[in-house]
Amino acid sequence: MNWVDDLLQKHPSLSIAREKLAAIEAHFSFMEKEIVQVREENTTLKRDITALRAQGMGSSAPSAFVDASGVLWKGLTGGGFESVPYCPTCKSPLSDVSGSLLCLKCNWQAPLKSFEVPKVYHDLFG
Repeated sequence: MNWVDDLLQKHPSLSIAREKLAAIEAHFSFMEKEIVQVREENTTLKRDITALRAQGMGSSAPSAFVDASGVLWKGLTGGGFESVPYCPTCKSPLSDVSGSLLCLKCNWQAPLKSFEVPKVYHDLFG
């Protein structure tokens, strides 16, 4: 028995403190176990990130553009692609101008119409 238990034995009026202490000890034990699990998961995730970076898949900058259907699609950091097509000439996002996709920076017109973008995106990346 430790000194706290001895103190609580000598002073029965501290039974509420004993209950609170038992609850705190149980919570502390739970938190210690959770910390161990989180540290293990963190180690695993760091190892996975290192492996992905070694394969060139997990850099902190967004992925390069992918050319498909006559336009560019910008890769996202976490994987996947943006749903907005980009100009293959200057890599600016394309704008909807009267149903056509047009680069406002270099005046390039995409072979796609703006209403086709959701279907093309879904077919390519969905």
